[in-house]
Amino acid sequence: MDALKKAVRAKLPGGRKEYLISNNFPKKSRNLKDLHRDDIKDTDIQDESKKDVRPQTNKIKIQDKILITLLASKLKIKINQVIKKATALGLDLTVKDEIDSDEATIIASEFNYDVEVDTYNEKLVINQGITRKDSDIKARPPIITVMGHVDHGKTSLLDYIRKSKVVDNEYGGITQSIGAYSFSFEGENLVFIDTPGHAAFSAMRSRGASITDIVVIVVAADDGVMPQTIEAINHAKSANVPIIVAINKIDKTESNIETIKTKMSEYELTPEDWGGDTSFVSVSALNGTGVDDLLELIVLQSKIMELKANIKIPSSGYVLESSLDKGKGVVVTLISKEGELKRGDIILCGTNSGKIRALIDDKGKSLDSSGPSFPVEILGINGLPDAGMPYNIVKNEKIAKDIIRNRLAAIEDEKAFKFHTIDLDFINLDLEQNKIKEQPFIIKAATQGSLDALVSALYNFESEKCRAKIVHSGVGTINESDFMLAESTNSIILGFSTSLESKVKVLLDKSLVRCETYKIIYEILDRIKEILEGLLDPILEERIVGHAEIREIFNLSKQGKIAGCFVSDGKAIRGHNMRIKRDNEILFESTIISLKRFKDDVKEVANGLECGIGFDNVGNIGEGDVIEIYTFDKIAQKI
Repeated sequence: MDALKKAVRAKLPGGRKEYLISNNFPKKSRNLKDLHRDDIKDTDIQDESKKDVRPQTNKIKIQDKILITLLASKLKIKINQVIKKATALGLDLTVKDEIDSDEATIIASEFNYDVEVDTYNEKLVINQGITRKDSDIKARPPIITVMGHVDHGKTSLLDYIRKSKVVDNEYGGITQSIGAYSFSFEGENLVFIDTPGHAAFSAMRSRGASITDIVVIVVAADDGVMPQTIEAINHAKSANVPIIVAINKIDKTESNIETIKTKMSEYELTPEDWGGDTSFVSVSALNGTGVDDLLELIVLQSKIMELKANIKIPSSGYVLESSLDKGKGVVVTLISKEGELKRGDIILCGTNSGKIRALIDDKGKSLDSSGPSFPVEILGINGLPDAGMPYNIVKNEKIAKDIIRNRLAAIEDEKAFKFHTIDLDFINLDLEQNKIKEQPFIIKAATQGSLDALVSALYNFESEKCRAKIVHSGVGTINESDFMLAESTNSIILGFSTSLESKVKVLLDKSLVRCETYKIIYEILDRIKEILEGLLDPILEERIVGHAEIREIFNLSKQGKIAGCFVSDGKAIRGHNMRIKRDNEILFESTIISLKRFKDDVKEVANGLECGIGFDNVGNIGEGDVIEIYTFDKIAQKI
């Protein structure tokens, strides 16, 4: 079987099938008739007298390793057929298995495909020609990520440190996009990343944790440990970085520091004064109490960590945020982990690239270059990369284009793989049989990070009965194209921290398209939840309205039988459902079609009063029977 794994089957003209053994490639080949192998059936051997012409061979390109499911996708063959063929060749495979290029070549040849192994190594191409010297490794500033629950004072704390008014420009007490700020304290440079506090921004907060050196978790002394506090703890732990707990709002009288310490200890963040290894510091973003103590702890921790980076090699790092500015075009905020970022560099980020034509620091100053850890905005990239995406500087535009071409091919492979492996009939069956209701949305946001987090939160609302369908999502203003798409797909347009173009406002006034914009994340999430719940049919819940005792029965020539009743509790209401009960047994059910108080027709009769009740389906009723009046309330379903 080892020999078979290393073989490439070739179907040659004249009906012969040969193996070219890759083990130093044998000097001669053998006709399959001469191979004594039990796993090759006689039916595989063509009669050499039949001069069949070999069909044209297709080609596929693969890496050194490939999932068997991806191979099936590339071959355009059902996975079960590929596994069946592999089994016939002696390969014991399942749908989860990964195979090497030799095995893939053998299987592909059975379906008349030639295999080309892609030896392109992106990492080698990026690092080609880069010389790393120990003498170029220097100390770098720490990157500190501030996390915590909404309204616990993260932005206020940073605002106090920077002595600038950032909080006034925020809405709803929540930071709407990741901001990065650098400043000096006691001669040491510190870089802070302020992450949004709402639970919906877990994705952005997670990205912040992945690039940080130290995490400061802010907990309000009056509120204590909240859901987003716990999420922040988990993100920080997954990043495997030191954690400092800042207990904020100690100026409030209802603060309870010891309770917070106890709760944080449950998450393995035990205070140093309790014998643990987590630094706790009490602060007030209002009056500055304890802020210097916090910064001293950060400086001390960074010195212990001895953070260093090569400052001479081409820069590499991460995207903090990207947005579309009408005047500037694509604006991307970067933070470098190592190397020097220079104006004129060719930057590569995901499937976007470009020549950096401007470098701007967090103070708004134009730069020629920037070093590790410092946040900068750049102009010149040709698209919006996702927040948290790594970037590299490459030698020239050709290298960037080659890498992007390779990445796009991988993306297409992934799309084809997903399409090939997902059973579309199953999805349709799920929608039709279970009658899942969908609401199409078009989502626009000011920044890519906000958009990613919002789209992620939108899918969290999916239930067994309804779901959101995102027809389109993008960064920028709500434009005419968004309107036209919404009109043709019955979508609702939702904008977050963005605006409507003037022409769209005119179009909306003349159409039924719904378009709503929000500046507070939890308001837009509440609205989405409300819209989806509106798709669901209400649940009918029975409610007893009252009871009436039958005391006399009147036979009227025109109206039939009328029950003379006494309302013992609740009320009797015309048009409501009713049931006749005798000894708690239901005799029949009907509807109150007439209700009289003496000779007057009335809508309802209250408890303790006599009345005449007329109804359909008059059965065997008698004095002493009880009429139970009830209705159905419509209860809105929740998701």
